[in-house]
Amino acid sequence: MKPARITWSKTFVDSYRSKSKPHQRAIDRALRMMAEDLYHPSLRTKKMQGVGDIREAHATRGQVLTMTLSGTDVYLRVCCNHDDVYRNP
Repeated sequence: MKPARITWSKTFVDSYRSKSKPHQRAIDRALRMMAEDLYHPSLRTKKMQGVGDIREAHATRGQVLTMTLSGTDVYLRVCCNHDDVYRNP
């Protein structure tokens, strides 16, 4: 599925800016893949368990992006470490 539009929250931007350069590059690469195919196998996009309609995609093994979907639009919520994402998606 190719999203029509990708937007991001202030929380996402703040968490992105706090990442190291290698993590930012990995997130950039994931966003490029997401723009072409939200369910690209490398992203491992899936619905998060127990948190409503929030989905997660992996930039790396340790870096996770959370998002909500509205039709074909994607709203990025936060990018953080794998262990932290489940505390506050």
